[in-house]
Amino acid sequence: RMPARTGYPHRSLYTRIKPLQNNAKYHFVRKRHSYFGKAIKQKIFDTDVMCYVYIDEFNAMNGFVKYVTDHYDEYEKLTFSEKTWLMSKDGYFVLLSNYIKTPQEIIDDYFSRVKIEGVFKSTKEYLKLLPLNKWSDTTVRGKIFSDIIDLIIRQRMEHANINSPFTLSEVTGKCQSLMCAYNKNNNTIIIETPNKQVKECYKQFGVEIPRELNRSAYMKTLYPSS
Repeated sequence: RMPARTGYPHRSLYTRIKPLQNNAKYHFVRKRHSYFGKAIKQKIFDTDVMCYVYIDEFNAMNGFVKYVTDHYDEYEKLTFSEKTWLMSKDGYFVLLSNYIKTPQEIIDDYFSRVKIEGVFKSTKEYLKLLPLNKWSDTTVRGKIFSDIIDLIIRQRMEHANINSPFTLSEVTGKCQSLMCAYNKNNNTIIIETPNKQVKECYKQFGVEIPRELNRSAYMKTLYPSS
């Protein structure tokens, strides 16, 4: 991703694509966002590279509205050119690549890479895989396997929790607060009646909270082959 600093044609590329912004030929939709995208061959530090210039119109408009709302007097003093730049600034970015593809293909590659890097970051920071305080091959493999399962569950929870009013930590805390009791006489797990916030948390993940569970039947759903 091209940094906006000396030596890189960050703003000059914007100047080149500005006359094309209203041309439908350069627009596409991805993940409910409308993008402008244009590929431009450019020499950077004596090397020819492909510059894929984008404007995420959703982010651009949100940023523009926020700026004008918060800094109206300052905005009124700007030149026409500066105001026009502000309308695109918060959605504008440039991806550098040595691949020749369509802007839509390149941005798909970019976000796939960001997602993978996010998984590795979670692995290092949240799961803390290293260092491993284990003394045998079996325990090391077991530790890694267990942590990868945790990571997959956490990633899926984060994805399902995108539109939730609660952070993932709050969700985890609220869901853990749901008390259960085991009745040995009929092999049944009795589940506490959840409050409104706990119900909302479980609903976010598509889980309906039962009043009770038969322990044997529940274990079979976890280990169907046993």
